[in-house]
Amino acid sequence: PKDTYLRTFRVGAKRSFRATGQMTRSKAGLILALLFSSSLSANPEMTVELPGGSTMELVWVEPGTFTMGLSDEEKQDLVDYNGGEDYSALLPPHEVTISTGFWIGKYEVTVSQWEAVMARAVNDPSREPEGPVSAAWLDIDEFLWRLNAAAGDGRFRLPTEAEWEYAARAGTTTIWSFGSLLRFQNRGRFILFTCASGELGSPSCTWRVGQRDPNPWGLYDVHGNAPEMTSDAMVPYSAGAQVDPFVAGDSSRVIRGNSAVFTMSPPPAALGLQISANRQEGTHAGLRILM
Repeated sequence: PKDTYLRTFRVGAKRSFRATGQMTRSKAGLILALLFSSSLSANPEMTVELPGGSTMELVWVEPGTFTMGLSDEEKQDLVDYNGGEDYSALLPPHEVTISTGFWIGKYEVTVSQWEAVMARAVNDPSREPEGPVSAAWLDIDEFLWRLNAAAGDGRFRLPTEAEWEYAARAGTTTIWSFGSLLRFQNRGRFILFTCASGELGSPSCTWRVGQRDPNPWGLYDVHGNAPEMTSDAMVPYSAGAQVDPFVAGDSSRVIRGNSAVFTMSPPPAALGLQISANRQEGTHAGLRILM
């Protein structure tokens, strides 16, 4: 757009911008490019040059409060659409406050970004370079370690489950971020249907990132493509209001989002990785970086 400009700088000897416009010291080697827009509806964006020469685009998400899990209306919408599945893992709905804003990946981490940071090829050379990577938790942990080693601090991590759903909902309260009734008429604007069966995360069940419209905050593929790993361990929801909830655990994590291999197409923002529309615990998934 005409009202957009780009600023590039190095983290380290120079200083880095936060979304507030204030500046903080950082230790080192990544190059950041901040993309600002004067449009009131556009979230600020930032591009990070990764180790190995690839880049990653991030979107700023303001702090706020939302209802996590399925509301009664959303649950009924699912029952009408998908039948009497078990939605208990997404209940009860509860108020969650995200107290601090964050930068989150505009897209899922791609194969080419992964290979640039890890300095080695993925196991399956047939995978689409600009499609989402799917990896085991230990490899994801190494990927994050490499990013943070280059940055000189611990700025890069996975989103918590609450941060993931907050960003996926993008201020909306409907079953999908693009609405409820639109799921039939316009869902092809937001998700590609390329896989009727196959192994989860296989090349036949994912596609190039960013091929359909983003959610209202500018995030792509939150309603499909690769399921995404969060940093939380799997526990039942509680009914009380919470601030920045996080559940520490071992290597197994809550996985959110969905894949075209599943019959719930596309998955609502509150849904996780199962045909039954529940959250899923697992050790292998795609990922979206938070900073």
